[in-house]
Formats: sequence, C-alpha cells, structure tokens
Amino acid sequence: MEDDSLVQTAKGLLEEAFPVISSRVPFSSHGGYPFNGQLTISQRDRLLRELLITKAVGGVLCQHFRSYWQPSVMSRYLEQAASLAHQQQSTLNITDTIQAAFKATFMDFVVVMVSRMNEKCNIDSVFVNGGSAVVDALFRDLLAVSPLPPLAQLKVLSNNLQPPCNPGYVPVFPFFHLVIGHMDQLVEQCRRDANEGADVLGNNAVTLISGPHDMQTELTTLQERMLCRIKEREEITSKERVVTFVQALVRNPELWTSYFSNFIFSKLHLQSSESVIENQIVQEVFGNLSSLDIIQRIVYLHASMAVYQLNLAKVATILRSLSQIGKIKKVCSNILSPSPPSPKKLLMYSIHQTGSAHGIQQLSNFVISALFNALLGCMYAGLPQAGALEQLKQWYRAYLDITTLPSLADSISAGLDVSAEMELAKAQVNVMQTTFSVLQCKPDWDGEVGQKVFCTLFTKHFNEHGENRVVVENKSVLPVLVPSLGRRGGRLLLLLLGNA
Repeated sequence: MEDDSLVQTAKGLLEEAFPVISSRVPFSSHGGYPFNGQLTISQRDRLLRELLITKAVGGVLCQHFRSYWQPSVMSRYLEQAASLAHQQQSTLNITDTIQAAFKATFMDFVVVMVSRMNEKCNIDSVFVNGGSAVVDALFRDLLAVSPLPPLAQLKVLSNNLQPPCNPGYVPVFPFFHLVIGHMDQLVEQCRRDANEGADVLGNNAVTLISGPHDMQTELTTLQERMLCRIKEREEITSKERVVTFVQALVRNPELWTSYFSNFIFSKLHLQSSESVIENQIVQEVFGNLSSLDIIQRIVYLHASMAVYQLNLAKVATILRSLSQIGKIKKVCSNILSPSPPSPKKLLMYSIHQTGSAHGIQQLSNFVISALFNALLGCMYAGLPQAGALEQLKQWYRAYLDITTLPSLADSISAGLDVSAEMELAKAQVNVMQTTFSVLQCKPDWDGEVGQKVFCTLFTKHFNEHGENRVVVENKSVLPVLVPSLGRRGGRLLLLLLGNA
C-alpha cells in the first residue's frame, strides 16, 4: 500500500526532527548499553538516524501520525487557520498556517514517541550485538500496534519527559516490558476464569490454589486456558501486542532465546547465561521447553512462573548469593567431600517437594557443599595475595547473605538434625561459621588469621578421616591466634573450638 500525501509530508520532516529529538528527549548513560550508554551527542545522533531511517522505524511513526488526521481533526485545524487569518492574528495564509501546525504537532509527536519507545532502555534492543533484521522487524511490528498518545496532550507530554530507568539488564527483546505486562494480564485473567468456573461448577471444576499437591493440576489448567485465550485473540484481531508477539516468535523461533533471557531476569533477577549454577537450575525448571512448539513454549513458561514463582523466588535468592562465589577456584574440592550431586536434581527436588523434610535436606546439602568448596578454594588459593583475599571477601559476603535468610537457616538446621549422614555437613558448617566469625572480628581483613583458623578447624574435623587425610600447616596456632584476635575474638574462637 502506497503512502498518502500526509505520510509523505511527515517523512519529509524526519530529517528536521533529529536535532529536535536530541535537544528535547532525555536519554540515560548506563555503562554497557549500546544506545543508552555513555555516548557523545554525535554518537547518539548517528544511532538515532540509523534507528529512524536505516531500520525504517521513522516510517512506522509517520504511519502512526497519519492516523490522527481524520476528517474531523483536519476540519478543526482548517477552521482555526481560517479564524486566525480572518482576525489578522497571523501573517501566514491559511495553507502556511496549517503546514506550520502540522509540523509543530509532528515534532511534538516524534519527541513523545521516541521517549516512549525508549522506556526501560528499550531502544537498546535493536543495537545489542550489532542488531539484526529480525529484531528490527519485531520492533516495528510492536510499535505499529502501540496506542497513540492523545493528540490534544502532545504538547504537554513533550514538555514533561523523564529519562528511562535502568531495568537492571540490557534489553535484547524489543518492548519486552510491555509484552510481559500483557502476558501477565493474560495469566491473571485465565486464573480468574478458572476460579469463577470452580464457583459455578462446584466439585467438577478445578480451583486454582497454592497448595503443593495442587500445583501440577493448576499448571495444566492454566496452560489450557491460556492456549484457548491466545487462539481466540488471534481469530479476532492481529492488532494486539500479545498476538503480534506470539506470531513473531512463530515466524522467527530464534527470537526465543532473547525473550527467555529477559524473562528470567525480570522474574527472578537471574542471569540465565552467565552463572553455571543459575543456568543449570533455569534450564532444569524449563528443561522441556525445547520439545514444545513456540506457542506451547510461551504458555508453559508463563504458566510455570505463575504457579511456581514463590518457590522459584526463594531458590533464586540463594542462587544470586551463590553466584558471588561461582568463579572461586574449586581446588581440593574432592578432599573433604565428594562432588555434590547435580544441582538440577537437588534444587528441583526441593522446589517440587515444597514442605518436604527430605526436599529441605537436599537443598541444605547443596548450599552447604557449594559454600564449603568455595571456602576451600579461597584458603588454598595462596593467601594473603590480593586476589585470593578478594575471593575470601566474596565468600564472606555470600555466606552472610545466605545464612541470614530465615527460610534457609531453618532448612539448614532441619537438615543437620538428620542422623549420622549429616556429620560431614555439620563439620563443614562448624568450620565455615567459625571462620566467618573470626573474619567478622577482624575489621582490617587479616586474611592470614582467617586462614590459620580455617586450617586449625580443618585439621580438627577432617584429618581424622584416614581416607581423606591431608597435610595442613599451622596446626598449633592457638597461642598465636587468641592474642591476635583480641579478647572478644579469642573467647569466641575458644568457645567454638571447644564445641566442635
């Protein structure tokens, strides 16, 4: 379909719009962002030109702008221009007056729309990794179904713009913040439908409740209703974000990775591609997605998050802390304990067996093992070298974060009450707690003192295991340690060693 004269006129104004956008639209300067990064004015102007001209987003804006100009609106502008000319309040003729009003309105419109397009740093999505034609097309499609700001409010809106907030991650999926908002609304609508159906049908319907034994039933019911709703919307209209989003992923499955990455961070604040531990858990939670078609995949992802989000959020809190120590060198990791079982099995068992004592124990075992192996890596990484000391600080922060989580602290305590099988875990907790307490008493972060304490406890608890015997230096360090820790620290150390 060819553009009409109004669209062509608007496109002719795009070149003049660049300095207006640069001077009136506030942008951000976040490190690592390709568009909202720390750029010079000329660098950002070049990217704006690429966005609006090369990537053809400007054409979508002009088509959008054209929809304002219905006959009634044009008549009103014509009457205003004629009135000004009649009252001699303007030196322009009627045609020039209308053209000036059209141009001024277009500039206000472009300023407002560029600002809205950049909410949550959304424009960055088309420049990440050099961009792609597929992402550009999705950006244009989603922009085309975006609602227009009221024509009468353009001037006020254009003069009250704010820079985009930092979403905490670089957007890689266009208009993700809006798409996920619409998908969340769809999920809630389907949950309400299910509950209303239960009220009407009584025992023959499934009520969506949050009890652990009903989660799988809730998930299945929610998926079915979401699939029906999406199909209904596709049959009614294509001018809706949910439909545009779903159809885009059906046409271009390669967009799935970008959506999934932004989704996981948005919901759980996990970087699904960075940490090995996080990635394993994320992949396990949604491990069967690759076997589903795109629409089923979208539905399962959102339905699973809705049903399991509370449990997943608890696990994510732990994972974020563990990710601090994820890169600490795991030397000697097999000296004191065997390699921990797959975190997939341990943590997912805990998720799906919410409230189960065995599930809690499994989660505790994994967390204890991960923390202890990281501490081993710190202590045998060559303290007091600067790099090793920084690793010890990372471990300290992770241990503090995790042990101050009430739910996890209770879980660890419950797990440690399980017979002789947990003797090794008890010893590991004792070593970690004492080392942590000593470091806490040393505000100057004396890494050598922390290492001596660790080695003392290491010897006390583990050298008695013949099959795991290791040679540890500084076995008799108490005469040196107690004075160096001061009265409070020395008393604490003696108390903990005595109870070991």
